[in-house]
Amino acid sequence: MPGTAPDKLKLYRITDYRNLDFILKHGLHCPSKTNDPNYVCIGNNDIIEKRGKSPVPIEPFGALHDYVAFYFAPKSPMLYSIKHSGNQSEIIYLVSSFEKIEENNVQYVFTNGHALQAISSFYNRKDDFDRINWDIINATYWFDSNEYPDRKRQRMAEFLVFKYLPIGCLIEISTKNKKAFNFVNEILDDFNVRIPTFIKPQWYY
Repeated sequence: MPGTAPDKLKLYRITDYRNLDFILKHGLHCPSKTNDPNYVCIGNNDIIEKRGKSPVPIEPFGALHDYVAFYFAPKSPMLYSIKHSGNQSEIIYLVSSFEKIEENNVQYVFTNGHALQAISSFYNRKDDFDRINWDIINATYWFDSNEYPDRKRQRMAEFLVFKYLPIGCLIEISTKNKKAFNFVNEILDDFNVRIPTFIKPQWYY
């Protein structure tokens, strides 16, 4: 598989900034366990429903909705869809790392493409990170073309955390602009939580 996994592997999750209060109080819960009455969903409802019924074929098993989903790079196809249907400025990045996952003995699986697509494979050993196409993960352009008809699926490779991720596993929160940055820091101050925050418009479309 082209490319090699980085030595310090970062993991990227996007969410609406209005979900941060609940996340800081309770950690990151999978969709099947989330009980935030004010949760702001940024996903496609049809895809969300399918993920609730889609089994994970390897340990620790369950369905996709039993996992907290991360991508291996910013500027995902999912965010591109949000650009055309909503406001990117309301989206923040919650960044973790594989190092933190290992330190906290968090159970996980990962895929080499969009988890709902049948041709994507599932893995649960770090030795299998080379099954991911890192050239596409790190590329500026991921759109499918006649020459490269499978780039979008591969760019949507997922790192899936089983059930729950504690706040201590977050190494960064990033935003599109100063307004969102200030909001994030106000919430962090309210909870007396110290997570590095950044403004990174280059992670947005």
